[in-house]
Amino acid sequence: MPDLPGTSVQAATADAEQAAQLASQLAEAQQALADATAANVAAQHEQQQAQASADALAAQAKAAKKHAAASAAFATALIRAAGWKGITDDPLGAVLGTRGDLLTKLGAVQRLRTLSGDRAQALRDAAADAATAKSLSNQAKRAADTLAGIDVGASEQAVSDAQLQVDTASAALNQLPTLLTAGTGWQALIVDPSAIPTGWTLPVHGPMTDPFGPRPSRPAGTALFHPGDDIGAACGTTIVAASAGVVVQAGPNGSYGNFVLIDHGGGVETAYGHIRDGGIGVTVGEHVVAGQPIAQIGSTGASTGCHLHLEVRVNGVQIDPYPFLAARGVIVGTR
Repeated sequence: MPDLPGTSVQAATADAEQAAQLASQLAEAQQALADATAANVAAQHEQQQAQASADALAAQAKAAKKHAAASAAFATALIRAAGWKGITDDPLGAVLGTRGDLLTKLGAVQRLRTLSGDRAQALRDAAADAATAKSLSNQAKRAADTLAGIDVGASEQAVSDAQLQVDTASAALNQLPTLLTAGTGWQALIVDPSAIPTGWTLPVHGPMTDPFGPRPSRPAGTALFHPGDDIGAACGTTIVAASAGVVVQAGPNGSYGNFVLIDHGGGVETAYGHIRDGGIGVTVGEHVVAGQPIAQIGSTGASTGCHLHLEVRVNGVQIDPYPFLAARGVIVGTR
């Protein structure tokens, strides 16, 4: 890979060191974003549970209050009843008065006892129902206070702040000197492989716009199955080699548009599609290292916008890049 005229080894080394530093900052920001997102999810879950509990207790308290009011009304009605107003005389009068025979008086006594017992039980029931209503009301108030104390807004702000840090670090990384300079060739901006612990790195930073798997919508008339992951990024953004290997294809390739295929050994290959015209910076047979610039984002071939189509192939079979790279410490779709 030829250097730009006048580009010194020292300058390339400084660029590589800067790239490694920015990549480290981006990784830290991404971890902070992941932690903040997890905390926000936990806070939202806690809020949902607290809301459900508060709603249930409020409904129970309302029903208990209504029941207590009915019990109190029933007890009051019994207390107000001065006696039995029926075909016979007032039972108290029948007992205390001189009228009526002994059988009548005994019947009146029994009715009086029944009414007295009913009133006492009604009072006990009303008191118990009132206590239940008060207890549930207090529980509902405590649940409402707990709900009010859950600050989801703070965790959402933490996510927003962390995302800003990720965006800032990503933008700084993308602002490094462009790989392709019109009419001059490629700049050898290679990240020190020792800065990539697993030997694998993310080819480009950006959101995953279309994952590996069935794709019935068939954008741009593509196949029903999507054999890779699409990562969104601006046209002209640098693409780096996911790992060390040998370039086995570099050029136009049908619906892939401009295309690069790298053999990493052991039957493992990575493929990079939709590269911009003039944006391939490697040649067939060239040895590359992890993190080495190889191309630039484009929208050639069957593409509806600027992005990288990334594939991982094992013994010629296209597999899901996400779990393969995740097992090597690389998360596809990070910004």
